[in-house]
Amino acid sequence: GNSGGSSRGGGGGGGLYTPEAASVLMRDFAERWKGAIEQMHRDVITHFSNLQRGMDILQRTLSQLLIYYTRFTGPEGVLARMGPDGAALCKGAVTNPAFIYEIKRHSQSRVV
Repeated sequence: GNSGGSSRGGGGGGGLYTPEAASVLMRDFAERWKGAIEQMHRDVITHFSNLQRGMDILQRTLSQLLIYYTRFTGPEGVLARMGPDGAALCKGAVTNPAFIYEIKRHSQSRVV
């Protein structure tokens, strides 16, 4: 591992943690996140006989996803540690309020 030195992402060429790779990931997430949440909501309605339990699981799952996403896009996150190119990608990130709104909207037990 590279435990010392700068974490600006400039050394060693390509790899998993590059602004270029992150850009592809961010674009894909931005295009698909709402639809994926809607699909999970439909799946819960379809497959859970105890709808309240299903919605609770969905809310917990989406909340954990938000935590991971924030670790990636937040001020101290993976992107920020990539230097200016990574930090620039954060500007296009889904905002926490938008994420939280969708979590709340799709964690209701009634069909929306």
